Amino acid sequence: TTLFRSGETQLERVFEVAGFEKGINYSTQENFKDEDGNNKRPDYIVNLPNDRRLIVDCKVSLNAYMRYIKAETPEDKKKFLNEHIQALRNHIKGLSSKNYQSEIKEQGLDYVFMFIPVEQAYIEALSADPEIYEAAYQNNIAVTTASSLLPVLRTIENLWRIEKQNKNVQQIAEIGGKLHDKLVGFVEDMQAIDKALTKAKSSYDDAFKKLAEGKGNAIGWAEKLKLQGARVTKEFQIDFDDQDLLQIEEN
Repeated sequence: TTLFRSGETQLERVFEVAGFEKGINYSTQENFKDEDGNNKRPDYIVNLPNDRRLIVDCKVSLNAYMRYIKAETPEDKKKFLNEHIQALRNHIKGLSSKNYQSEIKEQGLDYVFMFIPVEQAYIEALSADPEIYEAAYQNNIAVTTASSLLPVLRTIENLWRIEKQNKNVQQIAEIGGKLHDKLVGFVEDMQAIDKALTKAKSSYDDAFKKLAEGKGNAIGWAEKLKLQGARVTKEFQIDFDDQDLLQIEEN
């Protein structure tokens, strides 16, 4: 359990260095059910753009490797190294049998990352058994350590950055389009208002002419009534043609 925790701690650190945020860029211990209703719970799932997902396993046992390090005789070292190699192979087979890829289907990649927290443990095993990598590959397993997984995660983080920039560009284009359409609508409304005001001004001028201009206009008749003795307390504060008033008087 301690070694498992060590693997999780190391992997979390790699995520942190890559700029990942838990719950956003990756999740842990998500539960899936296979066709038989059995629960499957991958250690980590990394989120990729376009709703793709990458599974990372970090529960490889390094107990035999720890015994190999502490062994004092060549015989013990060879024995524990072989046990370590076998443990890695067993984990590869066990991980392959879980077939996590089928549970996330089209969202997942074709392989699972098997994370080994102690890089030297993988190097020692690979030196003694170079076919481990090939065995993993044939089972759709990619064996990784911190140094090999980090570039992958940084590439994913860069893909997210590009995805975000593309979305921002799309949003700017959408906002720009909406703003343009709003301005077009505003200009059309202002043109309609201008037409309405022009029409209203024309109607106003026509009405005012009837009131104050021309022979027999209303103000002329009002002024004539004043001249005839009508009691008034106010005077018109507009200009009108005296000749119009004279014409009225002549009638």
